[in-house]
Amino acid sequence: MTGNNKDAPAQERDEDFISRWSRRKQQSAQETADVTMSIETAADTQPEPVASETVQKELTDDDMPPIDELDEESDFSPFLSSGVSEGLRRMALRKLFTSAKFNVCDGLDDYAEDYTKFAPLGDTITADMKYHMERALKKLQAEEAEAEQPSTEAPQLSAAETEGQEEQEVGGNEGSPEAPAANAVTPEDDDDSSRA
Repeated sequence: MTGNNKDAPAQERDEDFISRWSRRKQQSAQETADVTMSIETAADTQPEPVASETVQKELTDDDMPPIDELDEESDFSPFLSSGVSEGLRRMALRKLFTSAKFNVCDGLDDYAEDYTKFAPLGDTITADMKYHMERALKKLQAEEAEAEQPSTEAPQLSAAETEGQEEQEVGGNEGSPEAPAANAVTPEDDDDSSRA
């Protein structure tokens, strides 16, 4: 019996839990049904919309105002209607986006300015300009110094001039008896040729 007494409060607790759960579930279902009925009754009491309000006339090109008369304050939304031709829609949008309201340059465009035109320097002399001027001045001074320096040394002759001078000297000595003839064969040359 003592075991049954211990089990009895647990059964009561379980029944209490199940009964509470069942009761809350029924309340929730009843509240949902009440809300659904109130929505249905509210829908029945509202008047049905008039047919003219639900069916709107589709706008076409003939219904649009002339493009020339549009300005910044004009309403451009009718041009987005499906009945308006693509060409007329583009013309209207071009007119809208070229207006002063939208045609604002933010200054962040890379190629917004012409960088080939720049302000002249005027009297300003840059470091690079000074460097090139000093180089040109030094070169000019060196050339003037070379031109002023007297030439005391004999001028150096080129290879062609020295050959011409040697030929003249050799040609002038042919007539002298002491100079051997250029084409004459010496006994030493003769011995060398026979050995070969």
